Order: sequence, then C-alpha cells, then structure tokens
Amino acid sequence: VLEPGKKLMLGEDLTAYVSKKAKVSLAHNETEGFELVIIPLWTEIPEMSISCSNLKSAVTGEIIDKSNISFFPLGAVKTKPNDSGTEYFGWNYDILFNSDRFPLKSDFQPVWVNVYIPKTVKTGIYTGVIKFLDSGTEQAKLDFTVEVYDFALPDETSLKTAFYFNSETVRKFYANKMPQDETNTIAAVLAKHRLNKIGNDYNYPEGEDSFSRFCQS
Repeated sequence: VLEPGKKLMLGEDLTAYVSKKAKVSLAHNETEGFELVIIPLWTEIPEMSISCSNLKSAVTGEIIDKSNISFFPLGAVKTKPNDSGTEYFGWNYDILFNSDRFPLKSDFQPVWVNVYIPKTVKTGIYTGVIKFLDSGTEQAKLDFTVEVYDFALPDETSLKTAFYFNSETVRKFYANKMPQDETNTIAAVLAKHRLNKIGNDYNYPEGEDSFSRFCQS
C-alpha cells in the first residue's frame, strides 16, 4: 500500500510497503486516492479483478456505497533522457486504465484507487474490505478504512493553484506528440480535481505568458 505522493519505480524493493490494511481521510465532496501494488508469487493470472464492499460505520450503521470507490490499473511507458528536467528515466507507471479487470503478469501490477465522499454521507469512520479475485474467486483481501471529516469542500473552488501543464512537455517526456483531444481530456481531469491548469496550450495575448496571466488573475 503506497501513499498517493509515492512514485513507484520498476525494480524497486517493495518490502517496506507490505500491509494488510489501507486508510484514507477526506472531507465531504472530496476525492482522495492511494496506490495498491499486487505481486504474483507463483503464477500469472489471466484475469485479475478488484472489488470493494460497501463501507459501514460501526457507530451509526451508515453506509458509503461502493460505487464511490474506483480502481484504475496502471500501465508503464518507457521514457528516455531529455530536457524536461525529470530525474528518472526508464519504465514509468503513468497510464491509468479505466477498468477493474486486467491480466496479472510475472511482475508487480500497481493499481490506483480513488475514493469520493458525497455530501450526504455522515461524519465518522467507515470500514470495509477490498477483495482481489482470480476469475471471480477471491485470492486475497485488504482491510479498508475511510475517515470522513466534519466539513465539506465547496462545489466551486476559490483557491488558485499554479499547476503547470502543457502538451510540449508531455511530448518531450514520452517522445510522442499528444493529440488535442487528449490534451482537452487531461485539462478536464485537472479541473475536476480542483487544479488550475496553466501552460502554453492557451492562446494568450501577444507578449503575455501563461504564468504572468495566472499571477494577475
């Protein structure tokens, strides 16, 4: 179980992250995530899947429906040295696949987990189980706890953030030009997660760069 800020590298020793439980804490109307790493010990599994039970409060009996928990297997892309300023090159687990089913190869498989808490959920601590299944048969499970704080994030954020992104940087990192529809998709994801996108993909007035535009807004 890895914290959301941890960047997993191919060939890394995962011993320190072995755990039988996971926990996230978040407010109402907020999304938080973490990373699971599945390691096959004996054989490859053609169809691995992950599911989560409903989460239940032992105090109130209230339920967080499992539909608020999403799983995204990560795919790796090989990067080469370039001038993007990145320190690590090689196989990077950066691609999120929108599926809870995937083949488990001989190497480890990271999975990103997103948890969303609706405004209607009551404050408290909720527990459940994440299950790992081989063709529908449970092979392992992980105790899962969600702590819901007693406040909610507003629907529309008023906090400006300088989250830099542009398609040229992506092209240098992956050595592949990004189509415009993918650029738009990424921009929508950033907005959904309350990140103000700045970069050179916008048509700003002549002589005005994106950062100065952001500072004046």
